Amino acid sequence: MIVFILDSRHHPAAQHTQRSLDAVCPDGCQTIFLDANPATVMNQVIAASDDPFFITLYAGETFSPVLLHEMERRMERCPGRTAGMLVKQTVKGKHLPDIPRGPLVWRTDAVRSDASPGFAAKEEFPFESFILLEKQHRLSPAWEWEELSGDGWHPHRRSIPGWRRPEKEWEWVYPALTARERTCPSQHIYPTVTVVICTYNDGDYIRWAIRSVFAQTYPYWELIVVDDASDDQTQSRLEPLTAPNVRIIRNDGNRGKSHCLNLALSAARGDWLLELDADDWLAPECLQRLMDHAEGMPGAGAWYADHVEWHERANQELVYGREGGSMPVFSASGLLTTARPLAPRLYRVQVLKELGGWLTTDPFEGRLYEDFQILLRISFRYPVRYVRTPLYHRRLRRGSITHRMSGRYEAWKAWMKQAEWKAGGKSE
Repeated sequence: MIVFILDSRHHPAAQHTQRSLDAVCPDGCQTIFLDANPATVMNQVIAASDDPFFITLYAGETFSPVLLHEMERRMERCPGRTAGMLVKQTVKGKHLPDIPRGPLVWRTDAVRSDASPGFAAKEEFPFESFILLEKQHRLSPAWEWEELSGDGWHPHRRSIPGWRRPEKEWEWVYPALTARERTCPSQHIYPTVTVVICTYNDGDYIRWAIRSVFAQTYPYWELIVVDDASDDQTQSRLEPLTAPNVRIIRNDGNRGKSHCLNLALSAARGDWLLELDADDWLAPECLQRLMDHAEGMPGAGAWYADHVEWHERANQELVYGREGGSMPVFSASGLLTTARPLAPRLYRVQVLKELGGWLTTDPFEGRLYEDFQILLRISFRYPVRYVRTPLYHRRLRRGSITHRMSGRYEAWKAWMKQAEWKAGGKSE
């Protein structure tokens, strides 16, 4: 039988698990150690495997011969619609957060025959620590699970690095992980919200952003993706999108963020437009909560809410940063002074068209600070209102254009004050 040992960068713990396997499996197992990008290796091995079941362990975990015997007995009698076996956790403490582990035993055919075969790769689901749980929840609507007693299973009580906040990771990842990807509304139903993703070389991230749109509890949306002449794998990641309320626009040359937003605005069918960066994602209830407020308080030109910040490490691993931090009362001068990002941002389409969309006449041709620009211009004519709850997740990347161009804000701010600030009837 194949046994995958995840998180094997902790070599002593992985070796401890291997010794345990040698003791309980005298006939031997095919052990495969996994470190970075575990989904890639597991999917390749599973695709070629003839074994009906396989096991996933985390480095440091062990189980007894009694539990192995029970597992083997159940595998022989396992009903055809059973996807595998869960282990009941019995150990808790400060070293082991109260977070489900995910299945211990998997039916190979179940993993292969799912609508999304195999385990979610990094570009599909950016939290490797929950990779087993993600697959479990994807299989659960169509498959059943058996539960094993945890008496013969021993987790590894490894200390958690100080920078990790597993309880916060679970709090914010769980809703996205368990959200059901809903069937698109009929193309004959007029969308209320147009979600716009503008992307340039975000192929490693865009699938997760798109998945968060499909997971929305609010059904009346359409999605427009504007690819600004990407030369990475973005196009291949977008090709499977064939839903009737999803449209893809591709530029022949790189034009910048504001130009892409204007293209989407000209094609939008919704009354409202929500901007989603290609490396960020929405909370499942984002559209519903924003629209509840927008419909209950008409007259606003735009709405924004709080967000959760995630810091991306060099290996693309995400580390929880903070939540909240938005302006409780919108202030044009405060936004211009503090340059505090506000997300999510929901704009009334009629107002955007009244303003002529996003400007491309600034010193950077609309490639930078387009979010500040449009919010400021809207606020000169209409109220901009706030929802006090995190509805959006921002990924903070060192390689992002905003990070690389951070020293240019003062030049842009001076231009904004001289041009649109005064044009809006505001004083400096």
